[in-house]
Amino acid sequence: MELLRRRVRIEPAAAPRRRSPFEVAFVGHAPGRARLAALTPFARARLHELGFHELADPKLRAVATDEVADSARLHHVPLALRSATEFHELFPEALTVATRYASLLAGAIAWLPRAVEDFFRAGGEQLWVIVVPEPDTLGATMSSQPFFADPRAISPAEPTTWRGLAALLHLPAVGLVALPDLERLGVDAQLEDIPEKRLANPKPRFVPVGAPPPDPIAGDEKRSKDEMAKAHAPAPLALSEWVAPALDFLARWRPDVQFLCTLPIEGRSHGQLPGLATRGRDFLVQLRDAAGHDALPRDLADLRDRRLARLVPLFPFLRGPRFRMQSPAGLVAGAIAARADADGPWRSIAAQPLSTDAVPWPPVAGSDVADLRDEGIGVLLHERGAVRLDDERTAAVDDLYSSEVVRFVGWLHRELERFGLAFVFAPENEEVGVRLSLDQFFSELFRRGALTGATASDAFEIRPLPRREATIGFEIEFQPSLPIDRLVLSFVNDQGRWLVGAAHG
Repeated sequence: MELLRRRVRIEPAAAPRRRSPFEVAFVGHAPGRARLAALTPFARARLHELGFHELADPKLRAVATDEVADSARLHHVPLALRSATEFHELFPEALTVATRYASLLAGAIAWLPRAVEDFFRAGGEQLWVIVVPEPDTLGATMSSQPFFADPRAISPAEPTTWRGLAALLHLPAVGLVALPDLERLGVDAQLEDIPEKRLANPKPRFVPVGAPPPDPIAGDEKRSKDEMAKAHAPAPLALSEWVAPALDFLARWRPDVQFLCTLPIEGRSHGQLPGLATRGRDFLVQLRDAAGHDALPRDLADLRDRRLARLVPLFPFLRGPRFRMQSPAGLVAGAIAARADADGPWRSIAAQPLSTDAVPWPPVAGSDVADLRDEGIGVLLHERGAVRLDDERTAAVDDLYSSEVVRFVGWLHRELERFGLAFVFAPENEEVGVRLSLDQFFSELFRRGALTGATASDAFEIRPLPRREATIGFEIEFQPSLPIDRLVLSFVNDQGRWLVGAAHG
């Protein structure tokens, strides 16, 4: 035994380094108090990396701060989460404090907290949350202003101008974003569900002589003050008021990021469930400009498709035991992140069962699914006892821009830019080392099934570009295992700055 104890020993070893998870960001509302002291060490470390040193100060744990003031200090700040519990610890009143905008269907509770829960329930590992304030006044129409900074005020050299969606400039690894509370603001305040059937079963009671008879329709019910107030609610937020600014920002600053968007609903005839709003479909047609698309020059048509490929339309919403109505963006984003972490960002979640206790609402008729798919809308269905996404679509006209293709290309952009940072200070004669590293990177993609071919040499080819002063460049042509023939990447270091470009072959 003595000999055994000397020969067999347990020694601690470093865990193998894991690939970075596929990063997702949500921008939305979290009304009520906030607790800076609830920031986890992981969140504080990430805040310190982003330059928010005051919020990352561990001394705040022991300081009794004003929780109302803490809420304002966390606005427009990217917060790293690894569980829904961390969000609820930071914003303990987000699920109880009423929002300024209320509707009969969407209620008066922010949608961001439930979206965070759905994300982690679906398998997401890490999430960035950017909380923005609600508009001070509603007025006659809703406003999306807190979500979007003035495009003329955004400066790459001034992080204080990165507000709302522009806070993505802090997060170069994010590949997917959703704005669930803007979807909530797009629900008409007066839109109702199918009214419950009233049964003629009155309770006998004594009625004094001369008293007015009870209303046979309204019965004993009285309209509450809140219900009466909804008659003066502002008009819902139009899709063009927030989708167009989001696409403009992504096209200019983050062309590698996809944008999940649930299309609005509208009422139908009496006794029928609401359905996809005509204005939602019309807006997609307007974005594509279908009537004049064929007349556009090829360069302009391709540029428009690249812009629309960032938009991932979804329909319908969700309904379950935890909420009456909720955006599906959290569920879909969590499933995408989990699949990307496990199998690669080029894998689609179409037809895969999604982990949720909710169901799509209002349900989409089977005869309408194909039409919506052709219009570039991803339809959520309840089939074989589970919620599934019929297909991953984008708003682009060109079929080459399927959602998984766009996600894969965006991921390649981010990976190669991060890859190039390792060679910023490499001498000019390090071209061979860069070439070998690129070869290793794409060989790993081939091994994981992202590329197709009998051998790695058949799957991709790396060619050096003509040398110029202070410039190293490569052209990378490869065959992805996706519904396209090939992709051609340009990877160039020009005066110390790495530039990545992609084109369909």
